[in-house]
Amino acid sequence: MHAPGYHEHDGVFVRIALGAGWLGMSESTGVSDLNASGTGSGFGAAIGFAVTRKLIVFLDVSLLDTMHPDVTVNDAPTPRAGEDLTMWGYGPGIAYYFQPRNIFVSGAIAFCKLDLHDDQANTVTATRRGIGLDVAAGKEWWITTNWALGLALQLQYARMTDRAPDPSPVVSARAISLLGTATFN
Repeated sequence: MHAPGYHEHDGVFVRIALGAGWLGMSESTGVSDLNASGTGSGFGAAIGFAVTRKLIVFLDVSLLDTMHPDVTVNDAPTPRAGEDLTMWGYGPGIAYYFQPRNIFVSGAIAFCKLDLHDDQANTVTATRRGIGLDVAAGKEWWITTNWALGLALQLQYARMTDRAPDPSPVVSARAISLLGTATFN
């Protein structure tokens, strides 16, 4: 017989996630269409608490950074290559664990921002904060009484406005990541 709390979701919840992913963005001014996409590294962190043994509420922070993304304007490659495309966000979320398999699904509303820089470190696009959705599903394996390691697939979508003067073009971003997770609960 195990002590109370053994391999259960109770109390404080902390998850760190690291992995790789793909990020794409598009922006249309009515005169030109800017698109950028690439692969890169992802990071996520969540802190919260277990409402029940299966239901977690948390505050989520995520970042996906691509190096040397492909950049096109009106479907033609740009003369200056993209150097860095980054999207980050934060917001409240909820996770549900299917027990005893320790499989989870989660979703968060994120306040997102996106930046694209060229190879001369000039800002090509920088957005105001917008709203995004971050959903994930994964499987974790208990390694101690309260720690689990796992894998997760994360999908993100966000809409923001460019910081350019009005009328500010709308920027949409989408991402997919495969993450390794370490969770304390």
